[in-house]
Amino acid sequence: MPEPPRIPSSARHYASALVDLARQEGGYEPWQGRLARLLSVLGDPDLVAALHDPSLTTGQKVELTTQVLGSDPAIDVLGRNLALVLVSSHRQALLPAVAAAYAQRVDAAEGRVRARLTTAIALPAPELDRLAATVSRRLGRQVLFDVSVDPRIIGGMILRIGDRIFDGSLATRLSQLRQTLITQPITG
Repeated sequence: MPEPPRIPSSARHYASALVDLARQEGGYEPWQGRLARLLSVLGDPDLVAALHDPSLTTGQKVELTTQVLGSDPAIDVLGRNLALVLVSSHRQALLPAVAAAYAQRVDAAEGRVRARLTTAIALPAPELDRLAATVSRRLGRQVLFDVSVDPRIIGGMILRIGDRIFDGSLATRLSQLRQTLITQPITG
């Protein structure tokens, strides 16, 4: 299972500032919506190419971004200001990491934790709910699963919560058994 990407500290700083703004606004949802919309707009391939064009000055890039954002009624002043701060400091590529860090901060503030669950076959919703309830009770926080299916683990599951991995897969158990058989002398 691949390790989730690391979030740069600068993205975490932006996210902390956004969480503070969200608290002042009275809720986290508006910023979640702003970030999603900004990711969509600033992720446009033509705009990305223009913002990476070395022949354009920072002022021209800011002006272009202002025009693009101004044509989208779903982007308010706060969202526009965040985008312009990122573009003017040549950090627009940080936006996905800022959004991810923001989601992590919101989850932490609301007592949630996201976990990556990998199973060999798709689990039915009631079974996922029971598993989430069990893990939530043990952690004392609500667990939200990002579920993936990987038949290579043969059976069982792999649960990743932050930097902790709980590997109960049959593939790992078989590998451990194979290693034991290879390294342990047989005594009669």
